[in-house]
Amino acid sequence: MHPADINAALKKAGTSQAHIARRLGVTHTAVCHVVNGRPNNRSRRIAKAISRATAIPMSTLWPNSYVQKAKKARSE
Repeated sequence: MHPADINAALKKAGTSQAHIARRLGVTHTAVCHVVNGRPNNRSRRIAKAISRATAIPMSTLWPNSYVQKAKKARSE
């Protein structure tokens, strides 16, 4: 997703990059780098927090960075 779309999803969810940063105890810049998909600044912890806040899978937010794990079929 484009960073503007991620920010819009955060806003729609009633939160922001700054709120995520405060909650995780990291800098706003660190969150901004993850949102913008900077290759050297991929923090799974921050990405996961953004994903949870927006209810959008990490593989959708950053399709080139995170691959969604296939769910195993349950045999009954």
